[in-house]
Amino acid sequence: MALRDVYDALAAVSLTVGGKAVTVFNVDSLPESVTTADLPCRLLLPLEPREGENFVYAGIQGGLVTVTWVITDLLLVRPLAQGEGLHTVAPDLVAYAQAYLEALKPLRKLTTTAVLREISISTGVFEYPARSGNLYFGARADVMVGDEIR
Repeated sequence: MALRDVYDALAAVSLTVGGKAVTVFNVDSLPESVTTADLPCRLLLPLEPREGENFVYAGIQGGLVTVTWVITDLLLVRPLAQGEGLHTVAPDLVAYAQAYLEALKPLRKLTTTAVLREISISTGVFEYPARSGNLYFGARADVMVGDEIR
């Protein structure tokens, strides 16, 4: 299994926010910045956008290496400066979080060796790109994937 296969499996998940289809930017198509026309969008990030939180766990036993990848799937819905505030997007963010979990349930086995272990979703305000000052209402899913490498 290649880590890229896990990214591709996550990118293939179709979701909506407020009735609008969510555009997906996979790890090889991440934009330098996001325009309003791109929104809502999901960004499958290769590294954690918050400094110091990038991690991968690995264990070695005999000829088997078990790895836990943590992939960040960041949803951006609307710039913070647009609209009246969080209350105008909160219902959509809660619905998205539930839809995200439901969409990933059938993908418990993402590839032949990679399995979905844990998903953590938070909603609120997120910056993209990092240290740009560009703030968006959205949701962040940290997806933990277990894999075996022989």
